[in-house]
Order: sequence, then structure tokens, then C-alpha cells
Amino acid sequence: MSRVRISAPRGTKSRATGALAGAAAAAALLAPGAAAKTPTVTIKGDAIANYKFSPRKVEIKPRKTVDWEWDSNAAHNVTFTKPDKASKTAAKGSFSLKFRKKGTYRYICTIHGFGGKVVVG
Repeated sequence: MSRVRISAPRGTKSRATGALAGAAAAAALLAPGAAAKTPTVTIKGDAIANYKFSPRKVEIKPRKTVDWEWDSNAAHNVTFTKPDKASKTAAKGSFSLKFRKKGTYRYICTIHGFGGKVVVG
């Protein structure tokens, strides 16, 4: 009994391999968590007794940004002492800050006293 070998035309294998590699790369980009999303902190609550940042703690890598957004019935702000940065005080607002160095950065709403922290590691 003789053996018959069937092979793809020349160059087909490399194109197929390239197509598979491209498909795998696209799937990796579309996979959940593949692209790091910018964390967003919101202000929750409808009275002084229950205003809070949510989440209260955000963990990120150096050189990443955190966004804050709020639409409330009262004026709020996001205020850091280190670094010396703060948002505008308003009932509706947003604020973004990029963290370059490792460390724990605490912030508060100076109007109501509730706070949170960003851990950069």
C-alpha cells in the first residue's frame, strides 16, 4: 500500500497561521479585562448622613488615571492634600487625576467630610 501525502499549496500555511495569530490577537483585545479601563469613583447618597465615594478604595498601577463623577442634590468636591489637587465644588461635576508614583493617596469631600483612597502599586 502506498502513502499519499496531501499538502497545502505553497504559502498557504503561513497565511493561515498569520490569520490565526491575527484572530487570537483580536480575541485577546476583546476579552473582558484585556484593556485596563479607567476606574471611576462616584458619589452616592441623598443626605449628609449617607454621602460616600463609591468605591471608597481604588487600586491602580503607576501612571494610571482615576476619574470621579457625581450628579447630586448637594455640592461636593474631591480634595487631596498630597498631591495638592482638588476638583471644583459643585452639585454636578467630574475630575480626573493621573498617579505617577506608588503610594496611598487619601482624599475627601471638604464640604461633607467623607473620604476615600487610591492605592498605587
